[in-house]
Amino acid sequence: MTLLVPIGLAMILGWVPPWDRKRVDGVRLRGWGFLAVYAAGLVFVVPLAIGATGDSAGIRNVIGIGLLLTAVGLNIAASMKVRRGAPLTGGADSHFGA
Repeated sequence: MTLLVPIGLAMILGWVPPWDRKRVDGVRLRGWGFLAVYAAGLVFVVPLAIGATGDSAGIRNVIGIGLLLTAVGLNIAASMKVRRGAPLTGGADSHFGA
C-alpha cells in the first residue's frame, strides 16, 4: 500500500510506468486515482489504530467509499481520454519547437 504514494506522485508529475507506456494520455488522472485509493485506506485504518469509537464508523465509511468512487471515476476518465485519442501529455510537438 505504501507504494501507491510514490507511484501516484510520480504519475501526477508526468512519469509513465513501464507497464503503461501505450496509454500515456491519462497518466496524471491515474496518479490521482492511486492517491485516492491510498487516502481511502488511511481513512479506514488510521482512526481504528488510534482508538476511535464505533460512533465515527459511519462517517469513516462515507468518506472512504467516496474516495474509492473518486478513484474509480478518475480511472474511467483516464480510459476515456485514451480512447478519444487526445494529444500526448505536454503536446506531441513540444520537443521540436513547433
